[in-house]
Amino acid sequence: MSINLRSDVNFITDAFKQEMNEMRSSERGAYARTQNIAWPSEAGCSLGKISVGECTRKMYYRISGVAPTEPMSITGKNVCDAGNLYEDYLINKFKKYGMYKDSQIKLDFLIPDSKHKVQVNGRMDLLIEHNKQRSVIEIKSVSEFKAAKIMNSEIPLPSSSNLMQAMLYKYYTTSTEAGKALNVDNVYLMYVNRSMGSTFYYKVCIDDSGYAILTSYDLAGRELGTVNLKDVKSFEDLERTPGVSESDEARLAELKINIKDIFDKFDKIYDYARSNTLPKCDYNMIYTQAQAEYEHNIGRLSKMKLNKVKKGEVVGDTKCQYCDFRTKCMQDNGISFK
Repeated sequence: MSINLRSDVNFITDAFKQEMNEMRSSERGAYARTQNIAWPSEAGCSLGKISVGECTRKMYYRISGVAPTEPMSITGKNVCDAGNLYEDYLINKFKKYGMYKDSQIKLDFLIPDSKHKVQVNGRMDLLIEHNKQRSVIEIKSVSEFKAAKIMNSEIPLPSSSNLMQAMLYKYYTTSTEAGKALNVDNVYLMYVNRSMGSTFYYKVCIDDSGYAILTSYDLAGRELGTVNLKDVKSFEDLERTPGVSESDEARLAELKINIKDIFDKFDKIYDYARSNTLPKCDYNMIYTQAQAEYEHNIGRLSKMKLNKVKKGEVVGDTKCQYCDFRTKCMQDNGISFK
């Protein structure tokens, strides 16, 4: 039996080319921000020696209008499209249940005491009403790999980026006049596992000192526990603790985030952008042995990766590995791979 490989794969090749052309033609070119605007998805925070969320240098490139050196791939676009499909699917479910009030709710507020008058601008996924209580729901679809810790772990915890986004929503709905007018009682992070279809929820509150309080719920609405993140160990605490910290301790430390620190970082980014000063990268593109040992000791880097660094292998933070500006950042750091 003979197989005509040319005709068998031709439609796949043509579909790929068309998808690439469509994706490239629809991409907006690089542009500098003329206004001091920050999106909730760009939130970041410095926790001592450790940064979480968006990288300061990545934000600098984006605000300054630098073109990404690693534009989105078809796989990346498919993941984003799958997230949008899940979002629409879940919003339609709440419509069917009679709970739906609104979606894509505009969020716009001035950061308090902002030197650069930074305006947080975005949209919240969903607003529902049930038992006379209104709730904002931010919907996140995740892979099976991420779901293992966010939804299925003995200590389930959201990602720091998602938590900061929800904290900004909570601040908006409780501390600004426009937000208060929505009469929102609760803010939730809703996770859906793209592989299994299961869901998981976190109710996000902010205490009087600015730290998040997390209450987790399974897909049936059973409350699994509450933690005030002000009370968990910081990275400085873990650094002072003898021996190697547990990874769950590090995961909790990554969430010891104060809303004021998010605001401060947004302002600091515009210090760099408006003075045209390239900031330091928040993450380790290539670990030195000292950096790797520090991250291992506070529970953030596995023994296997530490051993790779000790053997001279190139290991870096995954934030850098998947960054839109990876090549540009490497060049600015004087790094090149042959």
